[in-house]
Amino acid sequence: MQVERTAIPYSPVATTLVHTLVFVLLWTILQHYATSHGPFPVARRISKLHNILYSILNIPRLGLILLSSPHNDFLARRIYHLIRIYEYLDILTVCASGSPIALHFAVHHLTTPWLTLCRVLYNSDGWRIGAALNVLHHVIMYAYFGGLTSVRRMLPVTGMVQLVIGLIVEAIIVRESIQDERGLFVRELRQGKDAEKVNGS
Repeated sequence: MQVERTAIPYSPVATTLVHTLVFVLLWTILQHYATSHGPFPVARRISKLHNILYSILNIPRLGLILLSSPHNDFLARRIYHLIRIYEYLDILTVCASGSPIALHFAVHHLTTPWLTLCRVLYNSDGWRIGAALNVLHHVIMYAYFGGLTSVRRMLPVTGMVQLVIGLIVEAIIVRESIQDERGLFVRELRQGKDAEKVNGS
């Protein structure tokens, strides 16, 4: 299987770096303000509204991942990547409300845009399976954060399913990629030996 690598006409590395730096700057400012002056009065309302809105927006996003054609595949992947930057609002709204930021929460939001940059924008082979499961999990998770407590029992299930299936898909892709590289190496080695025999004769 040939791993798909996309040539991108702009520099997503630079734009992702800028987004990350701006996010860290805003995070630092909000945390300093909340520590010195107390939380913003409307921060919790904004956070809840953000959660509800994001849960709703993830529904058409899921449809785009599942139904997009090869013609607009890159658009679907680009949206999937850029939405990760929008998720920075999770940290910012929680920080503005004066709540502490858990380490795994911070690491997840800082690293996920870089993961999607490498795994979805550049190397897109098999991306739809993991992305669709991840978005489905986010639909349910943010609905719960927005106040729909009845879906709480579903979260461990969807979280585990996306993790296990995602790891299986990645393992298959890595295995087949290694086999392809090994096969290519063997073919080139044989061709080189054949060329040496011809030249030697």
